[in-house]
Amino acid sequence: MRALACITAIGLLTVPASARAAWSAPMTVPGTAGAVLSDIAISHGGTIAVAWGSSKVAIRRADGRWERVHDVAAPGRSAASIDVAFDSRSRLIVTWTQARTRTGAPLKGPYEIRAVQWQASTGWGSIRVLGRSRGFFLAQPRVVTNARGDAVISWRGFRHLGRLTVDALAISARTPRGRFGFERDAVGGGPYRDVALDRRGNVYGVYTTYDGPRNYFVYQRRGHGWHRPIHLPGEPASKPRVAVGADGVAVVVWRAAQVDSEGNGIQAGPVWGIMRSPSAGFTSPTKLSDVPASDVYVASAGSGFFITWAASELAAPAEPAVFDLHVATRGNGNAIGGEIVVPGA
Repeated sequence: MRALACITAIGLLTVPASARAAWSAPMTVPGTAGAVLSDIAISHGGTIAVAWGSSKVAIRRADGRWERVHDVAAPGRSAASIDVAFDSRSRLIVTWTQARTRTGAPLKGPYEIRAVQWQASTGWGSIRVLGRSRGFFLAQPRVVTNARGDAVISWRGFRHLGRLTVDALAISARTPRGRFGFERDAVGGGPYRDVALDRRGNVYGVYTTYDGPRNYFVYQRRGHGWHRPIHLPGEPASKPRVAVGADGVAVVVWRAAQVDSEGNGIQAGPVWGIMRSPSAGFTSPTKLSDVPASDVYVASAGSGFFITWAASELAAPAEPAVFDLHVATRGNGNAIGGEIVVPGA
């Protein structure tokens, strides 16, 4: 959950036994006056973590008590792109990008991708440097977890190809009882990327290259290196998202559009999707909608999928109905169902 708004309060959706779901009264997050929300996460036990700005985290324990606001960045160092998530054991994982130069000095790469964990019984752990990126704001580290307790942090990394330095999809993985390991770079990378974990800890990755632009799929079996990238159909194609179900079927969705060279949301295009079976075979790509979308999202629950998108305000005609929410779910077998419009959403 992300929004460009001050964190004056948060609300909780509660579902008491034999009652309808209802929002609680808003509550102020202590120490966040004038803050801009970055992310929020909740554990199975009811602990909440709110991240804002470049590197600050507030934690609300399950009993309602707020921890003191914690700044994960080193004192005097610039930071960006904080992200938070709880694993299945209610351990909070925080990742961010940090500059090696002091605050106020010109930014100079490469920049460090860092991570730290918090748990109710022991508090904050030691900070680990996971890898590097050429981009400060564009590194955008993101953390994903699975029900087993595995976790993966991905970001926009780089690798050397002869005398050239090229983009690479970079990750650092952690097992349920282990710690985050060394950076592992895929063969390719670019301005957009996404990563998902299956229930066994295998990693599914997608990324966009500037050339085309094209989308690629990569796979990494738990404890091994990246497989060879697979070029997904369609050109231009960008901003892919990936999710994997409990049965090992993965779905990749994207927009048929150019790269946002002048700012996020400038480009938009029709929505497409494709599915991958556990045996590594891909279906034919499916055009999900002609609506010009800037972003398309996909999430999995069990063996099902939920895909959602809406028209870009910059690319769509000025007709109110165009901006309705559009969704699609998994159809029979390895197929994506038809487009559903949610009026007024």
